[in-house]
Amino acid sequence: MLEEVLGWADRDAERLLDLIHYTLQLPTRHTKPWKELEVLLALGGSTWRATEKGLERRVDPTAVETFSMVTAFQDPASEHLGLAWSHAYGRNPDPSDAWDHAIKAVEVALRPMVCPNNTKATLSHVIGELRN
Repeated sequence: MLEEVLGWADRDAERLLDLIHYTLQLPTRHTKPWKELEVLLALGGSTWRATEKGLERRVDPTAVETFSMVTAFQDPASEHLGLAWSHAYGRNPDPSDAWDHAIKAVEVALRPMVCPNNTKATLSHVIGELRN
């Protein structure tokens, strides 16, 4: 079965990337060697980087470090930022969803401070309150 899967992936580079991406996402009791794969991809100059969540486009290391810091907390804003990042740089990007989740992250983060009595305030409402 493994030979068939590898043969299927060998016929198309996109299939191989998909196979690697989804393999990194499989639940397992063992530690996944994604860091070793990331070293190989970096040394090979790949536009993809390996993460524990799958493949994503390689971006500036400072941006990755900043993203890791701001999403270290388990809260709704971090969840939306994680989804925005995934939709922007993931294996199957969706810029519209990336934009939507980035906006939701800002809304969720600012609502309690700017308009605490309006739990459904949109970004435009938050901006209006800030201007006032």
